[in-house]
Amino acid sequence: SPSQGSGVELSSTLSRRAVFGATGVLAGTFLVGSSPAWAKYGSSSNMELPNYIEYLMEKNSQGANQGKALYKGADPIVLLRRLQEADSRLQEVPKLAEARKWSQIQGLLTGPLGTLSQTLNQIATPDSDPKVQGASKKLKADLIAIGQGASKKSDTACIANAEAASKDLVSFLELAFE
Repeated sequence: SPSQGSGVELSSTLSRRAVFGATGVLAGTFLVGSSPAWAKYGSSSNMELPNYIEYLMEKNSQGANQGKALYKGADPIVLLRRLQEADSRLQEVPKLAEARKWSQIQGLLTGPLGTLSQTLNQIATPDSDPKVQGASKKLKADLIAIGQGASKKSDTACIANAEAASKDLVSFLELAFE
C-alpha cells in the first residue's frame, strides 16, 4: 500500500540525517578538540609591530636630503589652484539660487567646495598669523550660511552669502599670501 512506502522513505531519511549529523559532530570534535597548544602563553603579546607612520616621520625628520623627502608640505601652487576653482564655483551660486535649484547648491557645497575647508586648514595653520586664521573662519562661516540659506530655500540669503564668501576669499588670499 502507498502508506507503507512513505513510512519507509521517512524512516530512511531520518536515519540518513542521523548518520550525517553524528559524522559531522564526530569529525568536528576530532579536528578541533584534539589539537594541543604548541605556543608558549603570552610570548606573542610582547612583540612590537612596525609603525608605518613613525617610519615616515623618521624618514622626513632626517633632513639630510630634502629632495628625497617623502612629504615636503603643501604645494602652494596646488592650494592656489584649489582656491581659484572654489572662487569660480562660488560664482555659480547666485545663478542657481535665482533658478531655485537648492539641491544643486548643496551639491556644490559638498562637492567642488567640499575641499575648500581642508585647503583653508592647510594654509591657515595654528602657527599662522591670527588675521589669516580669522579670515579662514569667516570664509567657513560664509559657506555654512550659504548651505543654511539653501536649506531654508532663501535665494536672497544664498546670493548675499555667496558674494560675501567671494569677498572674504579675496581678503583671505591677500592676508595669507602677502
